[in-house]
Amino acid sequence: IQQLLGGARLAALGRFRPKVDVRYASGSGEAPDAMRYFARDRMGATIQSPGMDRMRKLLDSLATEDPEHPDVSLTHESGWCLAAFAGGLIVFENVETGDGPWHMRSVGADHILDYWRALADGNHERLLPLPWVDGYGV
Repeated sequence: IQQLLGGARLAALGRFRPKVDVRYASGSGEAPDAMRYFARDRMGATIQSPGMDRMRKLLDSLATEDPEHPDVSLTHESGWCLAAFAGGLIVFENVETGDGPWHMRSVGADHILDYWRALADGNHERLLPLPWVDGYGV
């Protein structure tokens, strides 16, 4: 209790900065335990708030042909989801509201990572103006 009161006094004087781990995969400054997004691997396993390295590994997993498990995805808590398939097909939709689906073909992994980062940050508006085509692209 003494430490808490001491910290409160220092905070009131403007000399106290609490130690908080704000490392976040997308760089948004959110605490890691704030579940704002999740990914799904090719087998359907959920990965809570994956970092950029883990996102890259998910995309790298698409190099192996597996027609039964063709995609990986990242979904924000708002319902916006971006799925990636082998060959660069991506599908963007809101699984909560039904907006979309839209797709693009031949999108490189670096662009997909950039889009996933924007989505992880809750910035789906950045993705909306991209040159999407209606439907799932199949």
